[in-house]
Amino acid sequence: MDLYLEKDMENLRNITCELINKLENDDYDGLESLMSERQKLLDNLKELNCTKEQYNDAVKQFKIIDFQNKLSKMMFEKKKDLRRKIDDISQKRTLTKSYSRHIGTTIFSKKI
Repeated sequence: MDLYLEKDMENLRNITCELINKLENDDYDGLESLMSERQKLLDNLKELNCTKEQYNDAVKQFKIIDFQNKLSKMMFEKKKDLRRKIDDISQKRTLTKSYSRHIGTTIFSKKI
């Protein structure tokens, strides 16, 4: 197997594992830099002159697809959870505004 291919696949696996760990710990600060680093590795892999068999062997050896599937699933779940939290906050804000407008007008409109 090509040394560069093996090194890049190992780095790809390590970065993917780092991304998974950050998502598990809800540490969203370093995700962008890790994602850009991961994209650079993927671009480097495209430029390598290796056969399809070598590439597939490296993917199997480092279990890249398993880690990618785990990362994709985790990102989808985190995205769904964050969307639900944002929707809840938005709904609470709307209810609070409506309630305060309604209560405020009825308190001050009555004669004492």
